[in-house]
Amino acid sequence: MLIPPHIDYISAKDGCLCLQMTGSWTLEAGIPDTVASIEKIDAAGEISSVSFDSKGVDGWDSGLLIFLSPLVDYCRKKTLKINPAGLPAGVEQLLELAYEVPERKGARRTVAKSSFFYDVGMDVSNSMRAVGEFVSFFGECLIAMGRMVRGKAVYQHAQLWSIMQETGARALPIVSLVSLLVGLILAFVGAVELKAFGAGVY
Repeated sequence: MLIPPHIDYISAKDGCLCLQMTGSWTLEAGIPDTVASIEKIDAAGEISSVSFDSKGVDGWDSGLLIFLSPLVDYCRKKTLKINPAGLPAGVEQLLELAYEVPERKGARRTVAKSSFFYDVGMDVSNSMRAVGEFVSFFGECLIAMGRMVRGKAVYQHAQLWSIMQETGARALPIVSLVSLLVGLILAFVGAVELKAFGAGVY
């Protein structure tokens, strides 16, 4: 059973705020919001450093790094000293690796906000283009069908029968295998869902 992650904030006399972490710090257990921890740091008053105590952590994965990354960024922005010695083994090295190379300016993707009329115009333009492509394709199909009905279509009859054979009789084994596998997958998934309310026999 996964124990939800929890943080206790302990202030020391030397101006250090210790984040005492307990529980399972995994994505499956759910990661607390980093904004709440940042607000706790602001409410702590005059502090000069932030440390961690992870003796009560049962397990961790990338969710712990997702929680710590914005927190470390905030502390660096506020010129607060970070003491990662109390973090689980391996997390300190991962944080050092993440901040070893400075972020290149302009590397992050920025989403430019466009006006309402620009978005409407682009949607209309894309829709008209899609309609034009569909009408063109449908017209080419009709022309090809007309040529075939009138006997004026140019194609290799031997190649046509070969393709029909490959997509017909020769395709039966692979189609049967795929149908069997898909049926087994659907049966397994359905059994798991039906078992939740006692209808697994179906």
